[in-house]
Amino acid sequence: MNSIILVDDEKMVLGNLVESIDWKSEGFNFLSSFSSALQALEFMKNNKVDVVITDIKMPGMDGIEFAKTIQKDFPDTLVIVLSAYRDFEYARQCMTYGVIDYILKPITFSKMKTALSNAKNKLNHNIMGNDSIIAKKRKIFYDVLRGDITDVSQIVKTFKDVNIFIDSEKSKFVLFRVKAVDLSNFLKTTWSHSTQQFYNAFSNVLVIEESNIAEARQGYDYIDLFLIITSTEEDVFLKNLYAVFSRISNRCFDILSLEVDIEILNIYNKIDEFIGAENKTATEITHINQVISFITNGKILEAQDKIEEKFRYNLQSLKYYKEYLQGFIIELSKIVDISVENSENLFSVRTEYTSIDEIKHQIFSIIDYSYGVIYIKPDTQQQLVENAKIYIKENYHEDLLLSNIAKAVFVSESHLSRVFKQRTGESIVDYINRVRLTHAKEMLLSTNLSIDDICWKCGYKSKNLFYKYFKLMYQVPPNKYRTDASDRKDI
Repeated sequence: MNSIILVDDEKMVLGNLVESIDWKSEGFNFLSSFSSALQALEFMKNNKVDVVITDIKMPGMDGIEFAKTIQKDFPDTLVIVLSAYRDFEYARQCMTYGVIDYILKPITFSKMKTALSNAKNKLNHNIMGNDSIIAKKRKIFYDVLRGDITDVSQIVKTFKDVNIFIDSEKSKFVLFRVKAVDLSNFLKTTWSHSTQQFYNAFSNVLVIEESNIAEARQGYDYIDLFLIITSTEEDVFLKNLYAVFSRISNRCFDILSLEVDIEILNIYNKIDEFIGAENKTATEITHINQVISFITNGKILEAQDKIEEKFRYNLQSLKYYKEYLQGFIIELSKIVDISVENSENLFSVRTEYTSIDEIKHQIFSIIDYSYGVIYIKPDTQQQLVENAKIYIKENYHEDLLLSNIAKAVFVSESHLSRVFKQRTGESIVDYINRVRLTHAKEMLLSTNLSIDDICWKCGYKSKNLFYKYFKLMYQVPPNKYRTDASDRKDI
């Protein structure tokens, strides 16, 4: 049974946690509780501890420094952090040190049960020996991709060993890239830790809670990932894929204040296509991208002609054209929000089609719909940016998510980020900060609200980030800005 300890300087919290949870029924052997991190570390030197639950604010060594020490000295131990502060600067720092859960107080049984279940799953997935679960998953994907393993039953078993369950007929394999938008500027203006800590946090945020994802490779400003989705229907696959991308994009935006662009590198519809696929080339992606390029440039007739060319003689099988439709929808999802429900189910690949022409007509309808979304007004990209600005100005005080902004203007998160940056010269994060800080400045000058209250009312979850951004914009921290303004009035 997995072992667990609790660390919190508040005796009442410790007592409530110890007494209120049936640790054994949750799969854990409760060892002990401690009122300081230093006491816990002494205990851990002589006792194997699988999970540590710790408060973040403690005298002496706080929870962040504790997590950092655990990662260095006890790398196999998982850490769950408890906090009374809705401050995502803490959460962000925790991610750099491999913390698996960040639980806001008050602590409920359901929150703790979810965190323990998550920890238990991660522990159950651990691999014996020196290879971590992440490295083991990555190796399996590459062994199959290179064709080092070709027997399907063996592949299914090997994936099962790392708790990835695949179906040889229904599982699809996706290779995709998550690229940081303007990383150099992000590291300079937003990220307050080391570059290596950023890469650790970036990787953790991408794979956390996604058991069917493995990291493939890491570049300067991107990480490539493998993803497996098993579904019985094509439209379910597309919706699940879009949901994964949306979750990743939102986690990067919410936890790291980082905008990302997600690009699909390849999709393998069956395991047979994935085996040895490193030496195969995708034949349709160029054609699809040409069609989409015509759409985004307003050349709808050229886009339709390109499709007519592909379907002119119906030389391929119905299955081939279904897969073409699937690829077309996925590539288009980088620009148009395909999660929006519409009465015609345009963005669904149906199980059955009566003819190839039916698929072609669906693609034509998709082209018409996409053109209408993108070209509502002559300068649609500028209008898109203006609509996004309006939404941000009206909701700056809320917990803004990139997905909510994108849905409000009917495009994908990545397309919105890209167009906004191209048209304005600044990222959405920078624009949100500018709007929020303008309101903060007005509140500092016209109200008696405390700086903490102004911080929360302007939508900031981290007081540290609020102070940092305010000083970057106005050259002085908010408290000095208010004092200086008051002094000027008195003269």
